[in-house]
Amino acid sequence: MQSDEIKRKIQMGIPFTVELAKKHEIVVFVPIVNRLSGEIVAVMLVSKEDTFIRYRFDEMEQVVVVVMIVLVFVLFFIYREFLSKKLAQTELRNNQKILDSQNSFIIITDGYEIKRVNKTFLSFFGYPTIESFKDEHNCICDYFTFEQGKNYILKDMDGINWFEYIKDPNHKDNQVKIYDKDQKEHIFYIEINFDDTLEDGNHIVTFVDITHLKNIESQLFYSEKMASLGNMIGNIAHQWRQPRSVISTCASGVSMKHEYGILKDEDIEPNMNLIVQNTQYLSETIDIFRDFIKESGDKEQKQVSISEIISQTLAIMGASLKNNHISVEYEQPENPYLATMAKGELAQVITNIINNAKDVMIERNIKDPRIDINLEQKGKQLLIILEDNGGGINEEIINNIFEPYFTTKHKSKGTGLGLYICHKIVTESLGGKIYVKNGEFGAKFFIELLLD
Repeated sequence: MQSDEIKRKIQMGIPFTVELAKKHEIVVFVPIVNRLSGEIVAVMLVSKEDTFIRYRFDEMEQVVVVVMIVLVFVLFFIYREFLSKKLAQTELRNNQKILDSQNSFIIITDGYEIKRVNKTFLSFFGYPTIESFKDEHNCICDYFTFEQGKNYILKDMDGINWFEYIKDPNHKDNQVKIYDKDQKEHIFYIEINFDDTLEDGNHIVTFVDITHLKNIESQLFYSEKMASLGNMIGNIAHQWRQPRSVISTCASGVSMKHEYGILKDEDIEPNMNLIVQNTQYLSETIDIFRDFIKESGDKEQKQVSISEIISQTLAIMGASLKNNHISVEYEQPENPYLATMAKGELAQVITNIINNAKDVMIERNIKDPRIDINLEQKGKQLLIILEDNGGGINEEIINNIFEPYFTTKHKSKGTGLGLYICHKIVTESLGGKIYVKNGEFGAKFFIELLLD
């Protein structure tokens, strides 16, 4: 520091520092000035080794550097957290847009409480927001509707929550009936991937509206029913063939004898009796077919005898089977095996299975074709077993025969809907099971039904 500068600071009473290099000392001069006279009355000296001062400066620099580094890291983490939240919000909005773009309605839930939904869901039920929906309902299962004779999913499935019920891999036909805000009925198929759980433990549940498909399916069922009705008419023709022949023979015989003058009184009565008997048989046949067709369209659930249904069905098909030299082994048991169902539906299933067996045995020219029908009871379960000796089903396709439009027949002879409809009737309407295995001589169909 220059001497003039030192002199100026002393006169003004400004403290200053002088480094004494030779002594390795730093001296701080603090002039004490009399403000009245302006004279310097004293000087206070504060000295310290220069290394100490430098150390203190170095330490201060280090502290400043550390503070700056910490501050940079804090600012970095704050920015990163801000950026992460912004990206998360953007991703959440994009995900919501994806959900909202779906025609099916989608929910995110743990099975008990709804967490998120898409716009299709809100529009379907008529709520502006998920909060307004949750003010009245916690779970979509509040809307699940029961229908007699249908295995639709309900809120409570025999004491099991609907969500837990669907988790069971044995329950595959996960359909539910729900009414929308306009009280229109819809049928949904529920899709849940339990292997793909969200990080918060919730699941994405998709409700696919299959109402239109169900309507098409109903039309197909109607078409198949008309085809079955055609088979019934064919059975009537078979049933009437022999009685018509007897009536024709008796009438023409009496007429011919009368024409040649050889008719005797004792010839008239037996011929007339045969004509009356066969006419009565024709009338009874018509009554049986009328009742059968009427019951096949009756969906009313009532207690019926399963063993009697089988006997009546065989009576309808008897002539057709006999004309094709197919024998049926079935002895109606004393036990009626009572169950509550739509009577005509079980008859339709048995008719389809027997017709399929008949077609196979005719096509394969089976020697001594035969169909065996047996009933086995296990507790409240009744097992109906229909077995033929037609050579069985190719193992490569046996698991596909209940699928729609699957057929081994020529397209002019089969629609591929017969066994599919049998499966739908047994599993949905009758609440049972149907499956097939190859036996020793042919196919064995098993129908499991619950007795009263």
